[in-house]
Amino acid sequence: MRVLLVESDAVSGGNVRDLLRAGGHAVNWYRRLSDVTLLGEQAHDVMLVALQLPDGSGLDWVDARRRNGDATPVLMLSDHCQPVDLWQPTDSSAEAREVLERVLAAIRHALAQEPSADRRMRTYGHIELDPPSRRAFVRGSAVRLTEREWEVLAALTENPGRLVAKRDLDALVGGPAEPASSNVIEVHVSSLRRKLGRSFIETVRGLGYRICI
Repeated sequence: MRVLLVESDAVSGGNVRDLLRAGGHAVNWYRRLSDVTLLGEQAHDVMLVALQLPDGSGLDWVDARRRNGDATPVLMLSDHCQPVDLWQPTDSSAEAREVLERVLAAIRHALAQEPSADRRMRTYGHIELDPPSRRAFVRGSAVRLTEREWEVLAALTENPGRLVAKRDLDALVGGPAEPASSNVIEVHVSSLRRKLGRSFIETVRGLGYRICI
């Protein structure tokens, strides 16, 4: 199996590369998205791509490749090469699924050798949050959040059940440039409810918001 690995962290990337090579797989490892252009038309069975890289978003890079017709199976990685999202090829072939399962098994084995605290996700009922990658999962499915949505969510989940005043959230995501009458927080909370579930965030009228778990 030929694997493309795009990961800037020397330790994590090196560990995954060595593990896969020890299993008999060919690995091309690059630290930056721009370096991948050196591959030309070389084909891979699977790609392992970090969510954030020094020269851009791995998620956006994969999106662009998908739009250009690249159906290679992709495994997105957060910090410490933790698998966070799967991108199935358009045909969802049995062969492609087998490739992904083999890679996942290898990554899980590598993770088992690392301290569990580095991999711990925050769980709130059926919702999981991965702070390093700033991503949320609802019943195991990845949910894409904007930067401001994550900031609001992080503030609310820091102490589940605790009321967070609206003015504090306004200051967090708006700053002095936002007018006093701005409804920016209402917009972000509404979007979070749509993505995570309406009952997850409770409005305390006239005061603020809190997480319900």
